[in-house]
Amino acid sequence: MTEVPDLDLVALCQAGDRTAFRKLVQRYERKVYSIAYGFVRNREDALDLTQDAFVKVYRNLDGFQATSSFYTWMYRVVVNVCIDFIRRERKHKKGVDYNDTLEHSGAAESESPVVSVSTGRSPAKALGSKELGQKLVDGINNLAPAHKEILLLREVEGLSYEELAEILEIPKGTVMSRLHHARLNLKKRLDDYLDE
Repeated sequence: MTEVPDLDLVALCQAGDRTAFRKLVQRYERKVYSIAYGFVRNREDALDLTQDAFVKVYRNLDGFQATSSFYTWMYRVVVNVCIDFIRRERKHKKGVDYNDTLEHSGAAESESPVVSVSTGRSPAKALGSKELGQKLVDGINNLAPAHKEILLLREVEGLSYEELAEILEIPKGTVMSRLHHARLNLKKRLDDYLDE
């Protein structure tokens, strides 16, 4: 059976077909959750953000114009929902603490893309790897929002420069420059640890 293209499903949604929207949700719910989890590193918050993002997508479908792909447009909505959440959290507690969210979610060693401990290592090497992972998470957490966003989208989500330019609505050169500065800032934050 042939898969109905996104734009056809969007047109059906815009005409009031809720089943078409359900199909879009089923098609993208894992990706949306993955994006949200990449930002907040907490299962419950990621699930809430996934739901919030789809609600926002549904409410704004009439404003979608096929100048870009549906996925690109939706991705931008998801990223904005995540950034808004992080800003609200920072107002409540002067910065989202990635270490706390990793510990509370139980993801500190198993699910985090930046923190993993190999079972084949000596305890000293495993501890060093875990410490480095925590320093890396802290470093990412303390980046400026624009740098954190572009670094996560490129390194965790694996988006190309072109996709980043389209999603972030900035020129490709700005993507490259912002990514370069994000990496430099992260490196500066890790230099003390790496020099030890």
